[in-house]
Amino acid sequence: MRAPDAAAPDWYADKQPPPRGAGGGAGSGASLRCSTCATTSTPMWRRDAAGAMLCNACGLRARRAAAAAARHALAEPAAGRPWPAAA
Repeated sequence: MRAPDAAAPDWYADKQPPPRGAGGGAGSGASLRCSTCATTSTPMWRRDAAGAMLCNACGLRARRAAAAAARHALAEPAAGRPWPAAA
């Protein structure tokens, strides 16, 4: 178990719940809304690269799409084949 005064790692910052009173709570008045699908209920709020709030499903989908795009950009074309394929 880590010490209570230890700082959380940077990668953990987007997994933190919103502070109490910032939204989502029963008496807060303001509520969070996913910037992609407009849901207001999710087990975990995430942020996209621009900082917009996303529900858990949209956040995972966006992160997966970004990883796939990065892999595609790094891939090399097969020998003798144009990249991307000419139409």
